[in-house]
Amino acid sequence: MQLDHLPFYLPPLAKIIDRCPPTVAPDTPLLEVLYRMSWVEGNSTALPWLNSTDEATRVSQRHYSYILITEGNQLVGIFTNRDVVRLTATRRTLVGITIAEVMTRSLVVLKDTEYETIFSVLSLLKKHQIRHLPVVDRQGQLVGMVTNETLHQALQPSNYLKLRSVAEVMKTPVIYASPEISVLKVAQIMAEHQVSCVVICQPSAVNSQWLREQQISTDDGLLKPLGIISERDIAQYQLQNLDLERLPAAEVMSAPLFSLSPDDSLLVAHQTMQHLRVRRLVVTGREGELLGIITQTNLLQILDPIELYGVVEVLSHNVELKQANEQLQAEISARQHFEEELRQSEEKFRQLAENINAVFWMSNPVTQEMLYISPAYETIWGCSCGSLYEQPRSWMKAIHPDDLERVLNTLEERNCLGYPNNFVQEYRIVKPNGEIRYINNRSFSLRKASGEVYRLLGIAEDITDRKLAEIALQNLNQELEFRVKQRTAELQQAHEQLQAEYKERIQAEAALKESEERFRTIFEEAPIGMNICDLDGRFIQINQKLCEILGYTQAELQKLTFKKLTYSEDLKANAKYVRSLLANEISAFSLEKRYIHKKGHRIWAKARVSLWRDASGEPKYFIAAVEDITDRKQIELELKASQQKYKTLFDILPIGVCITDARGNLVEANPASEQILGLSVAEQIRLTCQDPQWPILRSDGTPMATSELAIIKALIQQKTVKNQEVGIVKTPQEITWLSVNAAPIPLNNYGVAIAYVDITERKKVEQIKDEFLAIASHELRTPLTGLRGALGLLATGQLGTLTEPGQRLLEFALLDTQRLVRLVNDILDLKRFKFGKKVINPQVCQTAKLIEQATSIMQPIADEAGVTIAVGTVTGVVWADGDRIIQVLTNLLSNAIKFSSRGSTIWLSTKPKDDWVVFQIKDQGRGIPPDKLDIIFEPFGQVDASDSRASRGTGLGLPICRSIVQQHQGRLWVDSTPGIGSTFYFTLPLPSKNTRSEVTDLTILMNQTMNHDYQKHSDY
Repeated sequence: MQLDHLPFYLPPLAKIIDRCPPTVAPDTPLLEVLYRMSWVEGNSTALPWLNSTDEATRVSQRHYSYILITEGNQLVGIFTNRDVVRLTATRRTLVGITIAEVMTRSLVVLKDTEYETIFSVLSLLKKHQIRHLPVVDRQGQLVGMVTNETLHQALQPSNYLKLRSVAEVMKTPVIYASPEISVLKVAQIMAEHQVSCVVICQPSAVNSQWLREQQISTDDGLLKPLGIISERDIAQYQLQNLDLERLPAAEVMSAPLFSLSPDDSLLVAHQTMQHLRVRRLVVTGREGELLGIITQTNLLQILDPIELYGVVEVLSHNVELKQANEQLQAEISARQHFEEELRQSEEKFRQLAENINAVFWMSNPVTQEMLYISPAYETIWGCSCGSLYEQPRSWMKAIHPDDLERVLNTLEERNCLGYPNNFVQEYRIVKPNGEIRYINNRSFSLRKASGEVYRLLGIAEDITDRKLAEIALQNLNQELEFRVKQRTAELQQAHEQLQAEYKERIQAEAALKESEERFRTIFEEAPIGMNICDLDGRFIQINQKLCEILGYTQAELQKLTFKKLTYSEDLKANAKYVRSLLANEISAFSLEKRYIHKKGHRIWAKARVSLWRDASGEPKYFIAAVEDITDRKQIELELKASQQKYKTLFDILPIGVCITDARGNLVEANPASEQILGLSVAEQIRLTCQDPQWPILRSDGTPMATSELAIIKALIQQKTVKNQEVGIVKTPQEITWLSVNAAPIPLNNYGVAIAYVDITERKKVEQIKDEFLAIASHELRTPLTGLRGALGLLATGQLGTLTEPGQRLLEFALLDTQRLVRLVNDILDLKRFKFGKKVINPQVCQTAKLIEQATSIMQPIADEAGVTIAVGTVTGVVWADGDRIIQVLTNLLSNAIKFSSRGSTIWLSTKPKDDWVVFQIKDQGRGIPPDKLDIIFEPFGQVDASDSRASRGTGLGLPICRSIVQQHQGRLWVDSTPGIGSTFYFTLPLPSKNTRSEVTDLTILMNQTMNHDYQKHSDY
């Protein structure tokens, strides 16, 4: 049924919604709620017993018949005057309870997008027999309230109301009561009959006895209405804390009554209610007898679409009698008006399109024809718009080969799904100049009334910066341009011309509607803040994204201006650009500025603003796109702070630090490097690894090849090199020794970072220590040999028999002499290993045989200590010096036995790994603290100094073991947990061809060195 030409104004739903309904929290006391319902600013009838002007003024305020209970913005309940009557009727006390205990929780609500006409709202009220209808949005948040009062105030059906009389809609019979009845009894009557008021009547002599007995009747014959008590009155009486059970109705009823005649028109009733500001009127006869009652609900119920349709037909018939020429002239005028609106809308679209940096496109999904492409396509794709019009699929040629198949598959999926809205694709394109850009393409569909898709709209955005910076930048500016092409045929006759123009007007209306719909879709769906404001900075139109950025609702923003939202320090720059824009010196401007969020903190945003002018060139509106760049700004600040901290640390470090590029060339060095090397940073940068300033030595003093340098190893192998000792020969008499660490830098255009420490003094101390140990060992060896021989001779008894105490002292002396001899031998062995003078003779050895020999040597010591040696899986062969490996195994087993408690077990096993065999010795001893794991491999390094005295150890066993294993190109290390035990590992090579060759060459070199050393120190 069409109701487009009703004989009265039919307001939209937005006009009948009270946007500021009264609300309270669930924990609000009930009495406070009643006070707020009764004393909200407005107009109402004062209570009859209030006579003073001040009291009347105070009471003359708006009364709400309801209040809403909310938590945050979520609606949880409603409380109305009818609930007050219900509580009063049950005599329930109102003191000490909260509104949550008595509110109505089961609500009938109206979603603001659910109904299209006011008649839908009327039907909903009638269906559920309610007078209050809350309105919520899609998220369930409260929008406002629709009541009989808001409907009655919004509707102005004057023509229609003239045709209906009061008698047609008045309600009969009427619920009434006698003046003597108590107010409590009146409330119980309202609750029982579920009415909003009770009329107080003076009965006739016929039924006065009955009224005195029953105090209520619905027989309205011969009754004279005296006053009325409504739900609102009951609520006010409760608020006054009156004794309702003892209070007669006659004392507090609203009087005198305003009445109507049954012959009066509904227009008179409507105007009387508005003039007197009441919601109900009684209907009386000629002698003043009660006939019925009419309320706002009765007036609303007459707005039945079926009845209205009949009225529309009658009035439309009169409209058709107007002369055709006058109608056509009016239509021509309307057409011109629509054309102007269409032009303005088109200009808005053009302005918007020219100020969005993204590509806006529109195509025909049936013919695959490209209908529109914005100029940004040429910037982002690097191709002309004309090429895309000629070849609509040419944009795909720029898609990166790795993304093309995925893009084609998703496009096929979109087509199969029937062109869903908000279809998103992300892919890369390669521009003609080779530049790669990241694109975010979102598409939407426009459908006919039949549901058929007839247009595809989309926005393609360059998101390269967001991708590269890994931040959530949404840099989508939208462009829209709509063109309407019309051709007007030359009119041969006046009537034909008018008909043609009428047809064009209809087309213009459709085009305008389509244009506005597209603008609204693009405006609202934009991923950046969009707004249109007047020249004073007041908002005219705002999208949801801008509300999210600034933290305000659209209603709140419309009360503010951009100046109030802009940070004070940015106002000057913003005003400068605005003046240039108004002076037509620039067409648009873009700047980064700060806004003030609703919560008070500052937001960084990139704003692009343009000015829309009318046909005469006068400025009308500002169109702005606002992009939140707070995260990017924060990262920039953090990056700047990080760079400053890095520079400070780089400058103050006491060790030398330098950085190279990807080719190994030095690009940066700190001040400490100048002091260590004696070269300025500029002089260091001019040097290269292939052209060093000085010769480089290994730790043993031999020349070091360039390929061995830590910087080259880290650069080529992309691994960290630690503690490489190198000597820089500045002069034959001056060698600077450095401990170098190098690590690759996982960044483009960077190579490695090098840190080095001057260890020249430490090397000198080590050299002095080694020389002292060597001399001391040589000097001690000869007298110790003589002393050992003399003590041995005494022990044989050839020189006489010693007493028992003397014999014990002799045994102690022999043991200490043997310990000193071992100590001297260990020192000499360690020295030889260190300088490469200790010889190994590698050959193919059975691992099982090596372990068997080592355990047979240590078994008696283990038995004496009460420790079990358990041999696990042992397989394979190794390329090693068998005697030296047995020395390693016995030393490790000896340490395990020393530090194991009686009854514990030592496990010994091997396993192959790549080109190596891993030996494992695990004990159940006391374990080694983490801070001592490296110390125990240093000469004389022990976990506890008392260990040496208790076990008579020298502290050189583990350093010798490590040296032996390193001579085999292997590695020795330990894992330990204090209180649980330790596990020692070492690796030996398999007898491969390469390993044999390498070890053999090393053996030959060591033999030569050893022979030369023996000739030099023949006393060894």
